[in-house]
Amino acid sequence: MKFSEDESRIFFGTAPEYIDYPYEEDSTILDDERPRLDIWGWQDSQIQPMQLRRKSREESRSYLATMDLNSEK
Repeated sequence: MKFSEDESRIFFGTAPEYIDYPYEEDSTILDDERPRLDIWGWQDSQIQPMQLRRKSREESRSYLATMDLNSEK
């Protein structure tokens, strides 16, 4: 979070909510039974190994947002 120099606006980051799948927290499922499937389609912009490599970056991605404190928009 950061204010503009004249303190009329505030800048902050937003991110989409993480989708929590029920099987991720279920301790009764063995590791061998957990779904592991990587599908690459011809419409994907990156090949599967590159998608896996950039996964952590995508999960932590945020978008810059601003709020005008004078107009509250």
